[in-house]
Amino acid sequence: MFGKPESEMQEPQTSKVPASSSSREQATIGSSIAIKGDLIGEEDLVVHGRLEGTVTLKQNSLLVGKDGHIKADVRARVIVVEGRVEGGLFGDEQVIIKKSGVVQGNIEAPRVALEDGCKFKGSIEMSVASSNAKPAAATGTNPGSGHKAEAVAIRK
Repeated sequence: MFGKPESEMQEPQTSKVPASSSSREQATIGSSIAIKGDLIGEEDLVVHGRLEGTVTLKQNSLLVGKDGHIKADVRARVIVVEGRVEGGLFGDEQVIIKKSGVVQGNIEAPRVALEDGCKFKGSIEMSVASSNAKPAAATGTNPGSGHKAEAVAIRK
């Protein structure tokens, strides 16, 4: 339309990271990219490639696409897994494992959603305390203030 080739008119089909504001910056690690090391960022991140190390996106969201594979502990505001993660997931707001997602590791977040058909092996700790709070053993508070569940939901 208006003189542009058809290939420029169509937007690429990519998954979107949940964002509270439409003006958020978003970075993408493509399917041919592999990164080893610590990744720290100040914008939302979509991973279609391979990542190994640690991932810290304190106030931002992470989407692991269907082809994405992360071998790392991950801390982000919202974590959505459509691909594969081996390591701990620490969501300040929420962790979502989609139907195509495979997670081997523990999850800590106030809200956790496991879609029917996903694969998960680990434990889930749903704490109402803020992520900056010290563990219950260190503060002397009641360890029963959060919810803890251990689950194995691997189907063949």
